[in-house]
Amino acid sequence: MEEWQSRWDNSARYNKLLVYAFYDKNSTLSKAMDKLLEKLAKQYKGKADFCKLDVDNFEFLAGLCGVEGAYPTFVLFKTCKQVGKVVGLKDDELERSIERALN
Repeated sequence: MEEWQSRWDNSARYNKLLVYAFYDKNSTLSKAMDKLLEKLAKQYKGKADFCKLDVDNFEFLAGLCGVEGAYPTFVLFKTCKQVGKVVGLKDDELERSIERALN
């Protein structure tokens, strides 16, 4: 089973927030995104799960999530429903979206 699918299933099963982080491997923001995801994974351990997806390998899934050419794009899901989306590397906006989705 693919990692994204496993995380989707676990998110639904355990009622955890799931954040798909779509990125372009050629983007200069990729390393900054990695640091942000590492920080958020620690901050929201047990409450949210984060999954990094290269848009070149997950074009179909990106399309289903409404990701359209701006990277990184973070798509938030709770109980299999999209509850937020943040386009660009906007740390504060992403944290606010996560907090809203968790409350």
